[in-house]
Amino acid sequence: MNFGDNVQNDNIFWKKIIQLFSECGYDWVADLLEEKNVGPHSDDLAMLYYLWTAYEQEKKAGKQRTVIDKCSTLDECRRRYISLKFYLRRIEFDLMDDMAPFYEFIAQYRISMQEIAEVMKRCVLKEHMDKVGKYIQDTYKEVFSDGR
Repeated sequence: MNFGDNVQNDNIFWKKIIQLFSECGYDWVADLLEEKNVGPHSDDLAMLYYLWTAYEQEKKAGKQRTVIDKCSTLDECRRRYISLKFYLRRIEFDLMDDMAPFYEFIAQYRISMQEIAEVMKRCVLKEHMDKVGKYIQDTYKEVFSDGR
């Protein structure tokens, strides 16, 4: 199998996962993934759960394009999730010397507040949630001053 086959298989898998979420809900898909040795604490399962809950929150907020629409492959979603988690942790522990890369990331990937909130729930310590949340709100206003 060559690299192209892996990308094609990844795209097929991603589309099937989204279809399963839509038809069966998260709990059923989580059970299936656990059967396939994607344990309950695996990064992929956490990522899929974050994607699904962010998607549901975006739909409730009336977003036209959701996180699922913005990810065309599973690998793309992994990179998006890991990058956002990395930025949030750096903000949480005051390790961001230059905020420009974070602003660019938020704008380029059209990260919604709902998506940020779902990742924060999974990676920011409870005692730092208020600090990070306020910082994110201020950042979001600055990056998307037109209300996106």
